[in-house]
Amino acid sequence: MKLVVIPMLGALLAFEGCKSVRTVRAGDNEARDNGIEVQSSSEAKDGTIVVREEWEPKFVDEKGPPQGSLSLAAGVVTNQLTSGQELTPGQSLKSADGRFTLTFQADSNLVLYYRNNAIWASNTAGQNATQVIFQPDGNLVMYRPNKVPVWSPNTYNKGANVARLQNDGNFGVYTAANVALWTSGTGGVPPAVPADKRPIAIGKFGPKIAWPIIPIHSVLLPNGKVFSFGSNAQGVQGAQFNYDIWTPGAGTAANSHQLLPNQIGTDIFCSAPLLIPATGNVLIPGGDGRPQGNYNLGIKDTLVLNQGNQTLVRGPYLANGRWYETATTLPNGEILVHGGIDGNRVAITAPE
Repeated sequence: MKLVVIPMLGALLAFEGCKSVRTVRAGDNEARDNGIEVQSSSEAKDGTIVVREEWEPKFVDEKGPPQGSLSLAAGVVTNQLTSGQELTPGQSLKSADGRFTLTFQADSNLVLYYRNNAIWASNTAGQNATQVIFQPDGNLVMYRPNKVPVWSPNTYNKGANVARLQNDGNFGVYTAANVALWTSGTGGVPPAVPADKRPIAIGKFGPKIAWPIIPIHSVLLPNGKVFSFGSNAQGVQGAQFNYDIWTPGAGTAANSHQLLPNQIGTDIFCSAPLLIPATGNVLIPGGDGRPQGNYNLGIKDTLVLNQGNQTLVRGPYLANGRWYETATTLPNGEILVHGGIDGNRVAITAPE
């Protein structure tokens, strides 16, 4: 291959076996950036400078995208592109579970959406691209109309056979052995939760009912019972002494409640109780120190309510004493504890 440069008029770049032609000027920065070495040689004749062409494209072979590529038919929904298949502006891939959509937008941006929120993009808006094609060499390439590549993950000649949008939120290029050569890095989005198929019920407020304590805190247990604690009828903190288990199926009379002793003796008033997903037990981090009875002070204790035998046991100590903190269950099942004040009435900013 040769690049012929005509002085004053610029240069004409012609690739063997390729119909597309590109013009650049000698010394042009774009030519230099693409690895085209422009220099005179002893082969110059009749005022024409013959220049050696040293460029090996990164995105595409010399012939540009393959001829006869297959664009997805209107109405076709698929989660992948195989050899020769392409997306044109406005077309999309959709994950098999329907939660993720990869759209080649009219503005030339390739964008991955999760529930209408963009979580990844090729950042190619305004590039006037007209196709995204999965080539026979295993590369996924976005092209302009003149066959100039705009974007690619550079997976050519590495054994890739599919570009796929997976149910975990990753869009990637994979081999036949399902080895990822490149991904969007968006895997790990929380899995879909099946819809509750029970019929919709309309609730209503009923009359007030008697309760053995003032239930400042309450947690609905997986077995349908309600765990609560707080203070006595006069509003005096009493969570270091007892807690209540209510069985709704037994009605609302006094015998539907079990007022049980807190045998640990830790005051769990103003803690942050929540269910442990893996066990259905209740984690109760923090609570109230009140050494003088005048101030609410954070403590490092954690207790765990066993929903089976309804008893409290000690859990691991917190790194910081916490009173009136917040606890949040994370998607992986771990529990994040944050906020609150410590044993010196100082706000805690570090989570754990």
